[in-house]
Amino acid sequence: MRASLLQLLLGAVLAISCSVQSINRDPPDCGNCTRLRAEEIPLQRVIIDNVDYDIGDLTDWKYFRVPQPGTVKVTVALDNPDAELVVLVHDGEGAELARLERRAEPRLETEFSATTGLYYLEINAEAQGSDYTLEVQFEPQLVPEGIDSE
Repeated sequence: MRASLLQLLLGAVLAISCSVQSINRDPPDCGNCTRLRAEEIPLQRVIIDNVDYDIGDLTDWKYFRVPQPGTVKVTVALDNPDAELVVLVHDGEGAELARLERRAEPRLETEFSATTGLYYLEINAEAQGSDYTLEVQFEPQLVPEGIDSE
């Protein structure tokens, strides 16, 4: 009886330990599939990546830094016009600022006023997959002449 009680306790400890690990970990081959694993992208430069629903690569997370107040324009162009992608723009605290969904055109765009800080892009494949190009353009806010910006 002693051995079976010990085995039961050991089994319970292992079960709890395994379930805690799975809650706190991303899959090891997940890449940039969560906000915590987002990849930094430069402003004013085109990058190429892909998502593919059929193989389980459902989400890419990217982030960029806005150095000062200004206007941000996000452009995503899909290579596969049949792919269904949704792109969400989040501020540094996670609030959704824009939602872009592919309709008739394989090109998605949004423009917004931004303050200094981090911004995140969440690219989700909802059907099929596609390579995509992504560009974040930034235009600093102009300070009228004669006004001290400090």
